[in-house]
Amino acid sequence: MRDVTTIDRVPDYIAKAVVDPQAYAEFDSLHAKLADLRRDHPFARADLDGYDPFWIASKYSDIQEISRQSDLFKCGTYFIGSREELELEYTSGKASQERVLSNMNAPEHMKYRLLTQNWFQPKSVRSMEEAIRGIARRHVDHMASLGGECDFYHSVAVHYPLRVILSILGLEEDAEPFMMRLTQIVTNIDDPDLTGEPAPKTPEERA
Repeated sequence: MRDVTTIDRVPDYIAKAVVDPQAYAEFDSLHAKLADLRRDHPFARADLDGYDPFWIASKYSDIQEISRQSDLFKCGTYFIGSREELELEYTSGKASQERVLSNMNAPEHMKYRLLTQNWFQPKSVRSMEEAIRGIARRHVDHMASLGGECDFYHSVAVHYPLRVILSILGLEEDAEPFMMRLTQIVTNIDDPDLTGEPAPKTPEERA
């Protein structure tokens, strides 16, 4: 990672795209902005009105270096959001509810990782290659049967990875609906359609 002697600043038009979910629906426009970021501001700080400052590392080498320094770069301690969103994140208890592996740090991270690590080692996955290819073929055949047009997310992408993981874990496909619901609740814990509880919109509502 390069030494930072002066702080490079991410242009607002790029920073706004990074924090705006709707920008990710404009594929070409977003990637043009990210290309500008990698070329001109590969490791820089974003300072947007309404947001606490945050850094963006966009080069592979920098990201690799950061991932090797887990004692310095902690997981799950911060997310990019407006100050109002950050306040609600912590006052609603959501931050402590989302205890997923990617948000954990040592030594807790390794304890949870070791529970299933062996099942996902290259040797273990290779032993299941034919079964995984079979799952892939079924999904491709299903997509081909939809008449040349489909909602790829709902028809394929949301199901295929989960079925592969269930297969690796030794679970039958009939466990998919239950595991899908658990996955959706964990990743969308403030969605009342999934949790059955209205999501608080303000810290006052939570109180």
